[in-house]
Amino acid sequence: MGRAQPLPAGEARAGNAKLAVPIAMGYRSGENPAQWKGAALSHLLPPISKVRTVEHHKAVPYKDVPALMAELRNNDSVSARALMFTILTVSRTGETRGAERAEIDKAQKVWVCHLSA
Repeated sequence: MGRAQPLPAGEARAGNAKLAVPIAMGYRSGENPAQWKGAALSHLLPPISKVRTVEHHKAVPYKDVPALMAELRNNDSVSARALMFTILTVSRTGETRGAERAEIDKAQKVWVCHLSA
C-alpha cells in the first residue's frame, strides 16, 4: 500500500538508524538501503520542497507571549490547553500530541517524555 503523503524526514532518519545499529554490531552486512546522504535514496526521491509547499507557523514575538498565554487561559478548548503545554514545556507539537498522562508527575512538576526512535 502506498503513502498518500511523503515520508516525514524523522521517519526516514529512524529507518536509517534502525538499520545502522545492526550493521555496526555485525548482525547485518552490506550497505544500509535506508541511508539518505550519499546513497541511492537521495537520487531516487525528490526533495520535500518539490513535493509540497512547506508552510511554517509564524513565531509569536517574545514580548507578546504573556498576552497570548492570558488569552489561552480564557479558552477551555483542548487545543488551547495543548498549545499552553507546548509553550510551557518548550516541546514540539508532536511531543505534545504524543504525551501520556502517566508521563506527567504533577506533584513533582516533571514530564518524563518517552520519545520513540
